[in-house]
Amino acid sequence: MENRRVCKVCGETIIGRSDKIYCSYNCRVYANNVKNRELKEKNSAFKYKVSIDKTLNQLILKNRVISLKIILITSYIFKIFSKFAGYNKHSK
Repeated sequence: MENRRVCKVCGETIIGRSDKIYCSYNCRVYANNVKNRELKEKNSAFKYKVSIDKTLNQLILKNRVISLKIILITSYIFKIFSKFAGYNKHSK
């Protein structure tokens, strides 16, 4: 009962070590190139999504900072007006 091992790339019979996956150097290189290409495509899509998320987060933070500045400026203006309103009431 000999267990016949075949190459994952070309289907040839594997001769040699029991843990070999590919029959030759060329099949191993081809399989690794395919795997690396898939990983590169996956990572570039992930990096693109991260880039979009980062840009959106930056825009949201900018809008929050601008909103906070507007709130602070208006509150400062209201403080000034309230001082003048209080000054006019006391001077009568």
